[in-house]
Amino acid sequence: MWDTMLVLMITMNAHIQKIQPKRDGGVLDIVMVRMVIPEVLIYKTMKAILAMSENRAIGKNGALPWPSIKKDFKWFKEFTMGKILIVGHTTFTTLPTLKNRNLIVLTRLVYPDTYDPINNMAFCYRDKDNIVNLDSSHKGELIVIGGAKTYELLLPYITEFYVTHVKGVYDADTYMIPFEHLYNKQEVIKEFDGHRVVKYTK
Repeated sequence: MWDTMLVLMITMNAHIQKIQPKRDGGVLDIVMVRMVIPEVLIYKTMKAILAMSENRAIGKNGALPWPSIKKDFKWFKEFTMGKILIVGHTTFTTLPTLKNRNLIVLTRLVYPDTYDPINNMAFCYRDKDNIVNLDSSHKGELIVIGGAKTYELLLPYITEFYVTHVKGVYDADTYMIPFEHLYNKQEVIKEFDGHRVVKYTK
């Protein structure tokens, strides 16, 4: 007679569907069994965007260390529009209003008057694992935008890193740690005014 068939559906709510045909040719019995998929099997596409000078400077006194680069601001806007942005609290307090983007602020503290889902679309998370799990269901929609500690914390999960390499050396109080060795592919995707945007991919 018919053999038992196992169909494995790899989805976020994965199940094993066990289809057992009746020996007498009657209606099939279908049993749904919950299955836990190891985290390594969940395809993640968390992204990050950063601007960094030749000496790895990324910030000074809550601002960028170099004079304004309008084309880089335009690129940042285009890349993040409509997405969910992951940001640390310190960086969040320095940001202008980012229209048409949701913010998730990663912090150990709670500032009930700061995070306002209605006015600034900001939500507070205190556990990086919650963000990693959120990324699993919003593939390609989560983008890490800083600061240095947030980049460092989420580097193991960032599969695509878009870095504007700013020409020049600048004095700063915040620097980016080495990360290039974590990525096996580099591609220059944009150049302007002596600066270049490199896409790092795992």
